[in-house]
Amino acid sequence: MGLREPTWSETFSLAKNPSKSKRRNRVGRRVQRSLGIPQPPPFHSPVYVRHKFRYVASASATFILASNYMGYLLSVGKVANSSVASLFYAFRIRSIEIWGPSGSTTAQAPFCSVDWLGAVYTGNNYVSDRGISSTQPAHLKTRPPAATSAGDWMNTDNALTLCTIIVQTSAVVDLEIDLIVNNGNNVQTNAVATATVGNVYAMALDMASGTHVLVPEAYATTF
Repeated sequence: MGLREPTWSETFSLAKNPSKSKRRNRVGRRVQRSLGIPQPPPFHSPVYVRHKFRYVASASATFILASNYMGYLLSVGKVANSSVASLFYAFRIRSIEIWGPSGSTTAQAPFCSVDWLGAVYTGNNYVSDRGISSTQPAHLKTRPPAATSAGDWMNTDNALTLCTIIVQTSAVVDLEIDLIVNNGNNVQTNAVATATVGNVYAMALDMASGTHVLVPEAYATTF
């Protein structure tokens, strides 16, 4: 037996049923509220990168970490065998952690330090550690204090001293940092001896001082 179409009187009766009409209205309002977006949500255009870079010291060194070099932590080849361009234009250092070499690998007592440069009208903030045996090497982890040059976001086009780092041969240095990718900003370039156009390189952490002792771990690099 086939289905029949409802008569006009039956359709009119259903339409006039108050309870069914209210249910339909409530469902309709819920659907409208779930789909109704008065305006697009806030949009943040900067591309943020948070990463921990690792470096291994090929020799003992004392070097200055400067703000204008932070943009070069990752760089792209610009001119073949001539220069690289920075990928970042702003940064915020989260922490620096150093593990000194064991006492058996260095003639000197294992030692490492970070000396944060104080902001205006404040003194420096010095952190250091010294190993006491071959099984207990020097180790420190430090964050930029608020009242120092590195205590907040900075642009990479400002050549400001952030801190002075002392390491010994075979020391391991971890730099955890927040970075903002260039977005039409003035790209800085740095001279290198070898580079392929378009290739990305992680640069030595002490490249600004010209020593190239702190070489990045497990990443292509160039000088």
